[in-house]
Amino acid sequence: RLPQGVRVIALHGLPRTIAALVKSPQLFAERCSAAGLLSQPISADDWLLPPRASDASVSLGEQVAGAGWIAVGDAALSFDPLSSQGVLFALYSGIRAAEAIVSCLERPDCSGRWLDEYAARVRSVLLANQRSRKLLYGSELRYPGEDYWRQQRESCGP
Repeated sequence: RLPQGVRVIALHGLPRTIAALVKSPQLFAERCSAAGLLSQPISADDWLLPPRASDASVSLGEQVAGAGWIAVGDAALSFDPLSSQGVLFALYSGIRAAEAIVSCLERPDCSGRWLDEYAARVRSVLLANQRSRKLLYGSELRYPGEDYWRQQRESCGP
């Protein structure tokens, strides 16, 4: 609960499931209440704003740096919200990008090398995150029959 008793609810799910829930605020409220995690059930009548959906899948940019530009934070690599790594990566990538920029300015003839090194660091963060996701989703045993958890486990690789 936020001040004045207002609640913010986030529900993670598969895109097709969430799309159906967003179209029906009452169904969304019922699903949230049925999860058994709220101290009190909710109703669509309680809402100040209708439900919204955002894609929160892990995503690596096709290219994270090039001549005259460098991507940081979610523009380079976005994370599963359950990992709570987005802000940390935004700070980390901002620092690493600044280092690459300074190196490129000091040695323009080596800028390709610095940008490649930055891109390699971003990819290494993705690989570490995938290992962590595999542990997280593999250790969650409360929802063995839920498609969401099964699909997340499968998306983390073997």
